[in-house]
Amino acid sequence: SRTGYIAPELPEPPFDTLFDRDDAAKLWEAWNQKESGAYSCLQAVRRLHYRAYYHANWSFDQDDVNAIKTLTGSFNGLEKDKRKAALSDLKKLSVPQKNLWDLKSEYEKGLFIKNKEILPMKPVYDDAVYQRLYLACLLN
Repeated sequence: SRTGYIAPELPEPPFDTLFDRDDAAKLWEAWNQKESGAYSCLQAVRRLHYRAYYHANWSFDQDDVNAIKTLTGSFNGLEKDKRKAALSDLKKLSVPQKNLWDLKSEYEKGLFIKNKEILPMKPVYDDAVYQRLYLACLLN
């Protein structure tokens, strides 16, 4: 039964494995300032990053949608070229993959529509995308 299931805590973000020492230090500093705009942005990237690598299902839940909204709002405030680059990377993580929908049976499509679920998304396993998004969070 799933009644007793508790979702595991998300681990710390992988700054140390993804970045050189200087960038990792800047990211940890921003991460430890829990009240800053950069923190909520970094948290949103971490959520999407973790989901891609460790969750088997490909649909977004409400927390993932909220993470996309947080990042979109944050990146909209950047200067033009940086905004364009950050939103382009974000789009790679958030656009439904039409072919995944096409592979679903009519029954599965009916359930998605009936339950008002969010379209399936293809996980992005490209660390360079996450690296650029984490660094974009520091621009706020």
